[in-house]
Amino acid sequence: MERAPVSEEKLDEAGKALEELLDTLAKLKESGILDMLKAMVERYEDLMTYLAQDRRLFKVMALAEGALNGMEDADSAKLKYASMGLSNCASKALENIMDGDVKPVGLMGLLKALRDPDVMYGMGLMIAMAKSIGRCFKENMEKMKQMK
Repeated sequence: MERAPVSEEKLDEAGKALEELLDTLAKLKESGILDMLKAMVERYEDLMTYLAQDRRLFKVMALAEGALNGMEDADSAKLKYASMGLSNCASKALENIMDGDVKPVGLMGLLKALRDPDVMYGMGLMIAMAKSIGRCFKENMEKMKQMK
């Protein structure tokens, strides 16, 4: 049974793919990731035994699963936009704080600040978030009680 001759185009594609693979391996070697992966493969059984015995890992996995399950119902585009907005606003607030002179505020200063429209809006946001988080936690606590 004879093989069909390989076209020059296919050889060229294979050569480019091989070159890309070698470049990737070189980068992995330089960064130390390749050595880490090699050690993980060589000591796979020891690693799995250790991970299976570490109770902290199971707790972290349970927390991560809970967070991921909670995000299943979320609109990913809205969640992404909201988290980017929150990060952007927090960064701007920190820049303003670093540029300005922040002073302690007493009760009278707090009452005066509450007349500022931006402060009022920010307080409204925080109260709405607290209300939503509180409601969600109550619902989850009820579900947990039912699981017992």
